[in-house]
Amino acid sequence: MAIIEIENLTKDYEVGFWRKRKVRALDGLSLSVESGEIFGFLGANGAGKTTTLKLLLRLIFPTAGTAHILGSDIRDIRMHNHIGYLPENPYFYDYLTAREFLDYCAEIFRFGAMNALRHSSSFGRTPDMAFPGAAAYSLLVLTNLVYNSFGGDGGGMQFFYASPIRFRHILLAKNLTHAGVLLFNIAFALIAVTYLYGAPHLPVTIATLAGLLFAAPLNFAAGNLLSLYSPKKRDFSTFGRQNVSQTTVLVSFGMQIALVAVGTGVFAVARAYGNLWIASLLFLILAAISIPISRFAGSPDGSGARFP
Repeated sequence: MAIIEIENLTKDYEVGFWRKRKVRALDGLSLSVESGEIFGFLGANGAGKTTTLKLLLRLIFPTAGTAHILGSDIRDIRMHNHIGYLPENPYFYDYLTAREFLDYCAEIFRFGAMNALRHSSSFGRTPDMAFPGAAAYSLLVLTNLVYNSFGGDGGGMQFFYASPIRFRHILLAKNLTHAGVLLFNIAFALIAVTYLYGAPHLPVTIATLAGLLFAAPLNFAAGNLLSLYSPKKRDFSTFGRQNVSQTTVLVSFGMQIALVAVGTGVFAVARAYGNLWIASLLFLILAAISIPISRFAGSPDGSGARFP
């Protein structure tokens, strides 16, 4: 079995003021190192030895070519848990003792107090938790928009009250727009996480989507009510000024804390049993409760009747 496989690995550096001139530091390197071999990587200064090692460790990124270590693509940084690297010029902190420095390095690579977590289930792998974190942040950044739905309409609010349609349809249209923005953000977050850490495991992905199915309807439900009963006009000509009422700020803040607490609790329960599918099941049960609440809140009077 090849421990290291390199195929046509190339690295160009862009130099000059306009960065239009390219200098090739590594030119189409291909090699393989088999299991059990001691491989001497020799070459003249400027041949690309250091460049190759930095490419394998993803300290820099290749212009062309591919490489695998222990069967994993070098783009999957989880592979770093199984390899070691001694830099040419190591640096030691003056204010740390030898033991403190070793403890510090061990914690970085999760060999210290985090060791048990690292060897538990997929919960112990930080990259796997990147997608749930990014999804939660995607929902959080919509708070100001969702909880002040009519802030951008300004004087057009009179048109809404006079229009011969149910107000629930207006809220539904706005919720669908917000849901579209959320889905775009989630898709972008998944692409970014996959590129940086590798694709999250299927149980993590399903649990995250199930969590959104629970949290998003509650956010939209609370946003509908606050947008109606505590609206505030949004002035796009000013920057940095609060665009929502104080009531909305307090309620939205409390709602986000509650959702984070519930989500953390669900993941904690699943972690205690060592099975992420439990988180998916619990989130789906919660979603079965939150979706009807959202539908009820989508109608201002609870029945879908028009405002006078």
